[in-house]
Amino acid sequence: MDNNYITVRIHSRWLSDFRKGGVKLCCAFGFSADESKIEYNVIGWSEEPTPVNSIVWSEKYHIAACKHGIEVGSIATPNTTAFPITPGDTLAINQSWTAPPIQVSQNPRADKPDAFWFENRMPASALVFKRIRNRVSPAYVLSMGASPMPAGKYNITPNGNLAIFFSKGQTGAAFSMDSVGSASCIIRYKDQTSVNIWYTEAGEWKIQDIGAASVDGLSPGEDWTKSSDSKL
Repeated sequence: MDNNYITVRIHSRWLSDFRKGGVKLCCAFGFSADESKIEYNVIGWSEEPTPVNSIVWSEKYHIAACKHGIEVGSIATPNTTAFPITPGDTLAINQSWTAPPIQVSQNPRADKPDAFWFENRMPASALVFKRIRNRVSPAYVLSMGASPMPAGKYNITPNGNLAIFFSKGQTGAAFSMDSVGSASCIIRYKDQTSVNIWYTEAGEWKIQDIGAASVDGLSPGEDWTKSSDSKL
Protein backbone atom coordinates (compact mmCIF):
# COMPACT_ATOMS: atom_id res chain seq x y z
CA MET A 1 0.00 0.00 0.00
CA ASP A 2 1.42 3.41 -0.96
CA ASN A 3 1.68 5.80 1.94
CA ASN A 4 1.93 9.56 2.22
CA TYR A 5 4.13 10.78 5.02
CA ILE A 6 4.48 14.08 6.90
CA THR A 7 6.98 14.88 9.64
CA VAL A 8 6.17 17.84 11.91
CA ARG A 9 8.94 19.19 14.17
CA ILE A 10 7.90 21.61 16.92
CA HIS A 11 10.32 23.95 18.67
CA SER A 12 10.71 23.20 22.39
CA ARG A 13 9.61 26.72 23.29
CA TRP A 14 6.00 25.76 22.54
CA LEU A 15 5.72 22.20 23.77
CA SER A 16 5.18 22.82 27.49
CA ASP A 17 2.50 25.48 26.93
CA PHE A 18 0.68 23.34 24.36
CA ARG A 19 0.62 20.28 26.59
CA LYS A 20 -0.37 22.19 29.74
CA GLY A 21 -3.20 23.84 27.83
CA GLY A 22 -4.49 20.58 26.38
CA VAL A 23 -3.64 21.75 22.86
CA LYS A 24 -3.06 19.00 20.29
CA LEU A 25 -1.39 18.83 16.92
CA CYS A 26 -4.18 18.18 14.41
CA CYS A 27 -4.65 17.57 10.73
CA ALA A 28 -7.66 17.74 8.43
CA PHE A 29 -7.97 16.67 4.81
CA GLY A 30 -9.50 18.84 2.12
CA PHE A 31 -12.52 17.90 0.01
CA SER A 32 -14.63 19.74 -2.52
CA ALA A 33 -18.33 19.38 -3.26
CA ASP A 34 -20.64 21.31 -5.57
CA GLU A 35 -23.10 21.79 -2.72
CA SER A 36 -20.62 23.04 -0.11
CA LYS A 37 -17.95 25.73 0.09
CA ILE A 38 -16.40 24.10 3.17
CA GLU A 39 -13.09 22.40 2.38
CA TYR A 40 -12.17 21.05 5.84
CA ASN A 41 -14.64 20.13 8.58
CA VAL A 42 -13.46 16.98 10.43
CA ILE A 43 -10.24 16.48 12.41
CA GLY A 44 -8.77 13.38 10.81
CA TRP A 45 -5.94 12.96 13.33
CA SER A 46 -4.82 14.60 16.58
CA GLU A 47 -2.23 13.85 19.25
CA GLU A 48 -0.37 15.58 22.06
CA PRO A 49 2.53 17.40 20.40
CA THR A 50 6.08 16.09 20.80
CA PRO A 51 9.37 17.39 19.34
CA VAL A 52 8.98 15.11 16.31
CA ASN A 53 5.55 14.02 15.06
CA SER A 54 4.63 11.83 12.11
CA ILE A 55 1.39 11.45 10.17
CA VAL A 56 1.07 8.54 7.75
CA TRP A 57 -1.96 7.93 5.55
CA SER A 58 -3.01 6.31 2.30
CA GLU A 59 -5.47 7.39 -0.38
CA LYS A 60 -7.97 4.69 0.61
CA TYR A 61 -11.53 5.74 1.41
CA HIS A 62 -14.75 4.46 2.96
CA ILE A 63 -18.15 6.12 3.04
CA ALA A 64 -21.21 5.87 5.27
CA ALA A 65 -24.51 7.68 5.78
CA CYS A 66 -25.78 9.68 8.77
CA LYS A 67 -29.38 10.45 9.66
CA HIS A 68 -28.44 13.91 10.86
CA GLY A 69 -25.91 16.62 10.16
CA ILE A 70 -22.89 17.03 12.41
CA GLU A 71 -22.38 20.14 14.51
CA VAL A 72 -19.01 21.70 15.28
CA GLY A 73 -17.49 20.05 18.35
CA SER A 74 -19.40 16.78 18.05
CA ILE A 75 -17.83 13.48 17.03
CA ALA A 76 -18.63 12.37 13.48
CA THR A 77 -20.37 8.99 13.76
CA PRO A 78 -22.36 7.16 11.05
CA ASN A 79 -25.72 5.41 11.09
CA THR A 80 -24.62 2.75 8.60
CA THR A 81 -21.59 0.58 8.02
CA ALA A 82 -18.71 2.34 6.28
CA PHE A 83 -18.05 0.75 2.88
CA PRO A 84 -14.91 1.02 0.71
CA ILE A 85 -15.34 3.48 -2.13
CA THR A 86 -13.21 4.52 -5.09
CA PRO A 87 -13.53 7.50 -7.47
CA GLY A 88 -16.54 7.08 -9.71
CA ASP A 89 -18.50 4.95 -7.23
CA THR A 90 -22.04 5.92 -6.27
CA LEU A 91 -23.29 5.17 -2.78
CA ALA A 92 -27.08 4.90 -2.65
CA ILE A 93 -29.19 4.52 0.48
CA ASN A 94 -32.83 3.51 0.46
CA GLN A 95 -35.70 5.14 2.31
CA SER A 96 -36.13 2.47 4.96
CA TRP A 97 -32.50 2.22 6.16
CA THR A 98 -32.98 -1.55 6.21
CA ALA A 99 -30.17 -4.04 5.66
CA PRO A 100 -28.38 -3.77 3.38
CA PRO A 101 -28.89 0.00 3.68
CA ILE A 102 -26.15 0.91 1.22
CA GLN A 103 -25.30 -0.18 -2.28
CA VAL A 104 -22.03 0.92 -3.87
CA SER A 105 -22.08 0.87 -7.64
CA GLN A 106 -19.43 1.78 -10.19
CA ASN A 107 -20.68 4.68 -12.29
CA PRO A 108 -17.79 6.92 -13.37
CA ARG A 109 -18.58 10.40 -14.67
CA ALA A 110 -16.27 11.87 -17.28
CA ASP A 111 -16.76 15.40 -15.97
CA LYS A 112 -15.79 14.44 -12.38
CA PRO A 113 -13.53 11.38 -12.59
CA ASP A 114 -12.18 11.75 -9.03
CA ALA A 115 -15.53 12.24 -7.29
CA PHE A 116 -17.43 9.97 -4.96
CA TRP A 117 -21.20 10.12 -5.44
CA PHE A 118 -23.81 10.08 -2.68
CA GLU A 119 -27.44 9.38 -3.61
CA ASN A 120 -29.95 9.66 -0.77
CA ARG A 121 -33.63 9.00 -1.29
CA MET A 122 -34.45 10.73 2.02
CA PRO A 123 -32.62 13.40 4.04
CA ALA A 124 -29.19 12.07 5.02
CA SER A 125 -25.56 13.17 5.31
CA ALA A 126 -22.49 11.52 3.81
CA LEU A 127 -19.50 10.75 6.04
CA VAL A 128 -16.21 10.02 4.26
CA PHE A 129 -13.47 8.05 6.02
CA LYS A 130 -9.77 7.95 5.18
CA ARG A 131 -7.09 5.45 6.23
CA ILE A 132 -4.84 7.37 8.65
CA ARG A 133 -2.20 5.63 10.76
CA ASN A 134 -3.66 2.37 9.45
CA ARG A 135 -7.08 3.19 10.93
CA VAL A 136 -10.26 4.07 9.04
CA SER A 137 -10.97 7.53 10.50
CA PRO A 138 -13.66 10.15 9.78
CA ALA A 139 -12.29 12.79 7.40
CA TYR A 140 -15.19 14.81 5.94
CA VAL A 141 -18.94 15.18 6.29
CA LEU A 142 -21.33 16.51 3.67
CA SER A 143 -24.27 18.02 5.53
CA MET A 144 -26.04 21.32 6.07
CA GLY A 145 -24.56 21.95 9.50
CA ALA A 146 -26.74 20.17 12.03
CA SER A 147 -29.22 19.22 9.30
CA PRO A 148 -28.83 16.41 6.75
CA MET A 149 -28.72 16.97 3.00
CA PRO A 150 -32.11 16.94 1.23
CA ALA A 151 -32.85 13.93 -0.96
CA GLY A 152 -30.73 14.10 -4.10
CA LYS A 153 -27.41 13.10 -5.63
CA TYR A 154 -24.18 14.79 -4.54
CA ASN A 155 -20.49 14.60 -5.35
CA ILE A 156 -17.52 14.69 -2.96
CA THR A 157 -13.93 14.90 -4.23
CA PRO A 158 -10.66 14.64 -2.27
CA ASN A 159 -8.73 17.73 -3.42
CA GLY A 160 -5.19 16.82 -2.35
CA ASN A 161 -4.89 19.48 0.37
CA LEU A 162 -4.03 18.98 4.03
CA ALA A 163 -4.32 21.45 6.92
CA ILE A 164 -2.00 21.19 9.95
CA PHE A 165 -2.95 23.21 13.04
CA PHE A 166 -3.13 23.27 16.83
CA SER A 167 -6.45 22.76 18.58
CA LYS A 168 -8.08 21.19 21.64
CA GLY A 169 -10.26 19.12 19.30
CA GLN A 170 -10.00 15.35 19.13
CA THR A 171 -9.78 12.90 16.27
CA GLY A 172 -13.12 12.56 14.49
CA ALA A 173 -14.55 15.84 15.81
CA ALA A 174 -16.28 18.29 13.50
CA PHE A 175 -14.63 21.71 13.52
CA SER A 176 -14.59 25.04 11.71
CA MET A 177 -11.49 26.43 10.01
CA ASP A 178 -12.71 29.86 11.10
CA SER A 179 -11.60 28.95 14.63
CA VAL A 180 -8.11 28.09 13.34
CA GLY A 181 -7.64 31.01 10.96
CA SER A 182 -4.16 31.89 9.76
CA ALA A 183 -2.55 29.64 12.39
CA SER A 184 -2.86 26.63 10.08
CA CYS A 185 -0.31 25.29 7.61
CA ILE A 186 -1.84 24.20 4.29
CA ILE A 187 0.03 21.49 2.39
CA ARG A 188 -0.58 20.50 -1.20
CA TYR A 189 0.24 16.81 -0.81
CA LYS A 190 -1.18 15.55 -4.10
CA ASP A 191 1.63 14.02 -6.18
CA GLN A 192 3.96 14.33 -3.16
CA THR A 193 4.73 11.43 -0.85
CA SER A 194 6.88 13.10 1.80
CA VAL A 195 6.75 16.54 3.43
CA ASN A 196 8.79 17.97 6.32
CA ILE A 197 7.27 20.80 8.37
CA TRP A 198 8.76 22.87 11.17
CA TYR A 199 6.95 24.99 13.77
CA THR A 200 9.68 27.46 14.66
CA GLU A 201 10.64 29.35 17.81
CA ALA A 202 8.92 32.38 16.29
CA GLY A 203 5.64 30.48 15.98
CA GLU A 204 5.82 30.20 12.18
CA TRP A 205 5.32 27.24 9.89
CA LYS A 206 8.18 26.34 7.55
CA ILE A 207 8.03 23.65 4.85
CA GLN A 208 11.03 21.92 3.30
CA ASP A 209 12.17 18.74 1.55
CA ILE A 210 9.05 18.03 -0.47
CA GLY A 211 8.87 15.13 -2.87
CA ALA A 212 11.10 12.36 -1.51
CA ALA A 213 9.80 8.84 -2.11
CA SER A 214 8.33 6.96 0.84
CA VAL A 215 9.56 3.51 1.85
CA ASP A 216 7.72 1.45 4.49
CA GLY A 217 6.10 4.60 5.82
CA LEU A 218 9.42 6.39 6.37
CA SER A 219 11.07 9.07 4.32
CA PRO A 220 14.48 7.91 3.03
CA GLY A 221 17.19 10.32 4.00
CA GLU A 222 15.17 11.59 6.98
CA ASP A 223 17.64 12.83 9.59
CA TRP A 224 16.09 11.62 12.85
CA THR A 225 19.07 13.07 14.77
CA LYS A 226 18.13 16.65 13.84
CA SER A 227 16.59 18.56 16.75
CA SER A 228 13.28 20.34 16.39
CA ASP A 229 15.16 23.40 17.68
CA SER A 230 17.66 23.32 14.81
CA LYS A 231 17.93 26.41 12.66
CA LEU A 232 16.44 26.06 9.17
